[in-house]
Amino acid sequence: RRPRKLAPVTGLKDDDDFELLSFEPASAQMKPPPGNSGSPAKLKPAPGTVAAKPAPAAALIDVTDPGLVIPPPLTPIEQVLEIFPDVDRTYAQNLLNSNGNNGMTVSALLAESSYPKSKTTFVRDDGITLHRDKRQRKYDFMSTSSFQPSHKYVEEARLKLYDEFPCLSSNGVNKLFNKHGNHYDITHDAVCSGIMGGPVDGKDADRREEQYRLLKSAMTGVHLTDEQHDRLMVGKRRTTVLHPRRNSRQTVTITDSILQEELEYVTQKQGEWMEEVNLRLIRKQNRADAERKGATMECPCCCFDVAVDEMIACREEGHMFCVDCLRRFAENQIFTLGSFGVDRKTKKQATDLLCMHDGCSSAFHVAHLRKALPEKIMAKYDDLQYRAAVGAAGIELFSCPECGIQAEVPETQMIFHCPEASCGHEMCKLCKEPAHIPLKCSEVEKKHETKGRLKVEEAISNAKIRTCPKPGCGKKFIKEDGCNKMTCGCGTWSCYVCRALITKQAGYKHFCQTPHCSHEACNQCPLYS
Repeated sequence: RRPRKLAPVTGLKDDDDFELLSFEPASAQMKPPPGNSGSPAKLKPAPGTVAAKPAPAAALIDVTDPGLVIPPPLTPIEQVLEIFPDVDRTYAQNLLNSNGNNGMTVSALLAESSYPKSKTTFVRDDGITLHRDKRQRKYDFMSTSSFQPSHKYVEEARLKLYDEFPCLSSNGVNKLFNKHGNHYDITHDAVCSGIMGGPVDGKDADRREEQYRLLKSAMTGVHLTDEQHDRLMVGKRRTTVLHPRRNSRQTVTITDSILQEELEYVTQKQGEWMEEVNLRLIRKQNRADAERKGATMECPCCCFDVAVDEMIACREEGHMFCVDCLRRFAENQIFTLGSFGVDRKTKKQATDLLCMHDGCSSAFHVAHLRKALPEKIMAKYDDLQYRAAVGAAGIELFSCPECGIQAEVPETQMIFHCPEASCGHEMCKLCKEPAHIPLKCSEVEKKHETKGRLKVEEAISNAKIRTCPKPGCGKKFIKEDGCNKMTCGCGTWSCYVCRALITKQAGYKHFCQTPHCSHEACNQCPLYS
C-alpha cells in the first residue's frame, strides 16, 4: 500500500482578510517501498503542509502474501503530478533534472513557490504535445445576428429575467425581450443599464460603487425610483411594478444549450466588476475599523496608512505593500509591459511577479496574489507565467487560428496540422498562412492582400448588378448581352445605364434615337453600350 500523499495548503483563511500566518513545520514519516530495507525516512515537509496520519496497524497489508499484486513504483514525474496535477509538465521535468530527479524535493519546492500551470496538456499517440487554450465561445451574445433563438430559448430566457429582476412585471419582461430581439444578454444589459443609470463606469470607482448599490438593491426587491421606472419604459408603456416581489426567487431550470453558455458568459462578465467593487467596499470598511482601533501601518509605496490585513509581503525578504499598490504594479507589468521583467539574480526573464523593493529579487506567494488580485488579472498572470516558462524551456508552440489548440511541432515538419479532429486546419509554420504546398511563402497571397482583392472584385460585381426599381420587388440581375432596356421577371422595364424605371408609354423613347450620337448634347441614354 502506498503512503498517503501530502497535499499542500495555502495557509490562508477562507474569509476576505489578508492575514499572514506563520507555520511550524511538522515532521512526517513515510513507509519505504516494499523490498527496501531500513527504517522509514524522516522527511521535513514544506511550510504550510499537513503531516499525514499513519494508517492503523489493522489496515496494513501483508506484503508477504504471494497472491498480492504490488503496483510498480511511481516515477519521479508521476510523483510530482500526483500532488500537483496542474503544474506544467516541462517546468516540473526541468526541476527534476536540476534536483537529482528527486520527486519529493521538487514537490517541496513547488509547495513553497508559485509555478506555471498546465493548460489542459495532453500527449497524442504520435508523440505531439498539445495545449488547449481557454474555450472560445461559438456565439457573439451581444449581436442579434449571431444565432436564431429557438422557442425553448425564448421561454427559458424570459423566466430567467423575470426571476432575476423582481422589479419587472411579466408583460414588462416580454416587452423588453421583444424590443431587444429576444436575446438574453442584450436584454439583461439594457435592464441593468436602466437600473444603474447607464453602463458600468470603467474609470470612476466611486461611480461604480453607486451603480453596484443600485443594482444590488433592485435585484433584492427594493423599490425603484421614478427615474429608474422611466428609464425602463418601452415607448410610453411601463415595464416595472410599483411593489417588487420579495423572497419569491425560484430555481429556473435551463435546458437550452445556447442559453446555458450565454448565462455562463453573463455571470462571468457581471461577476468580474461586481466582485471588484464588493472587495473595494470590504476594504474600505476594514480600513475604517483598523483606523478606529489603531491597527494600521504605512505602505512604503503609496505612504498611506492601511489596515495590517491589507498588507502583502514578498516571499523571502518580507517587504510589505498594500493590496492597491500591488494590484497597480501587477496591472502595469502584465498588461502594459507584457512580462515580469528581468530576474535580478539570474539576469534572465523572470517567471514570477518580483518584489517592488529596490534590490529585492524575491517573488510573492501565489496564494497571496490570488487574494489580492482580481480574477481577470490573475488569469492573465497565469497565462503570462505559462508562456514565460515555455519560453525558458526553449519550446516553440504553434496555436491554431481556428480553434485555439496549441501544439509542439517537430522541426522537420513545416506544416502545422491541427490535431483537433473537428478542426483539421493546416498552417505554414513560416508565414502563418494556410498550407500552400508546393508554392513558396513569397508566392502566396497574404490575408490582407486577399481581403483587398476580394473588396475590389466585390465592388466590380456590384457595379454590374442592377436592382428592379419596382416597389416591393427588388430582384437583382445583370446584363449579359443585348440592349440596355432590361425586363425584370415581374415585367418591369428599367434602363441599365441610369437604372431608372421605364414606363410602358415611354418604352424605347427613353433611349436616344439618333445614329452615331455621342449623347453629350441629347442628354439621353444609349440603347447599346
